[in-house]
Amino acid sequence: MEEVGPVPRAFIRRLRATGPVEKAFGAFVVYATISGLLYVRNVFAHMETWCIGGCHSDTMVYLWSLRWMPFALSQGLNPLFTTHYIWAPQGIDLVWVTTIPGPSFVLAPVTSIWGPLASDNLILWLAPALAAWACYLLCNQLTSRPLPAFAAGAIFGFSTYVGHHMRGHVNLLLMFCVPLACYLVVRRVQGRIGPQAFVLLLALTLVGQFSISTEIFATMTVFGGIALLLALLFASGEVRRALWSTTLLTGVAYLIVLVITSPYLLEVIRNRPPGSLRPLGPNSVDLLSYVLPRSPTWLGAGTFLETTRRFSGLAQDDTAYIGPAFIAIVGLFAWFGRRSRWTWMLIAFILVPVV
Repeated sequence: MEEVGPVPRAFIRRLRATGPVEKAFGAFVVYATISGLLYVRNVFAHMETWCIGGCHSDTMVYLWSLRWMPFALSQGLNPLFTTHYIWAPQGIDLVWVTTIPGPSFVLAPVTSIWGPLASDNLILWLAPALAAWACYLLCNQLTSRPLPAFAAGAIFGFSTYVGHHMRGHVNLLLMFCVPLACYLVVRRVQGRIGPQAFVLLLALTLVGQFSISTEIFATMTVFGGIALLLALLFASGEVRRALWSTTLLTGVAYLIVLVITSPYLLEVIRNRPPGSLRPLGPNSVDLLSYVLPRSPTWLGAGTFLETTRRFSGLAQDDTAYIGPAFIAIVGLFAWFGRRSRWTWMLIAFILVPVV
């Protein structure tokens, strides 16, 4: 009889025998199932009438946006810029509204048949799974170890950040393009994707993120640049040459994105509001937020309420919590990998947003 441990050996052998496409597909199916069990189980039979995470005021914005796209296209209207169908008679400039034009366009058939709430719920269901899956691709590319990569994807896709924004912040939840862009960069540095394919796929990924959230697009651009700069500083030899080549190709991809999005960007600049869009105090993060959970974190939020209620940032928007356990893991990683320059590159990158 075959010996069976915590995980059956036959299952491990079968997993190793499957190809990367099958592994990636299987990972997505599992992530989507987990997301369904966590967030959709009470709504699944009522996708057209009930809201995942509650029908908050932000949800109404996305419902209108999802309905607006097929309506505008059917009427021959430009769905991206100004509309007079709301806030009449003066109308409103849509480039400064989180209208998620990309997802609204992709889900236009779903919206036309089942309504905008079904589309919104579908996004909320799949967003954690897509984020986890894209992170799995990245980590598996780096390690060639599917099970640890799967765990990393689950940690990313079902993180505090995702859990907090499951209240309905669709534009902030759909951020799978961020690890997907990193995945493409890693493949190019490793020489596993050609320059033309890399530029095309990266440009498509960046345009996709731009069509979801210009906020996350700008953030990933800034921190992606910082990551490339740190990598160039710490790398040497062939790796540095590959990084320089990849950086130049990334610049070409961004030029393509600039050309594609230039009409939208010109409208953004032309109609930019004065000052800051949001007050800094309520929208900032306290350093203790990394170790002290806040509502709506399921575990431990009430224990530290007396301390966290004094934080200046709004609890529902404070997504910094990672917990002491993961901080300890990072510390152990730094200690055991202290002789590797890449360890200190990663630690430096982690410290950038903290500083």
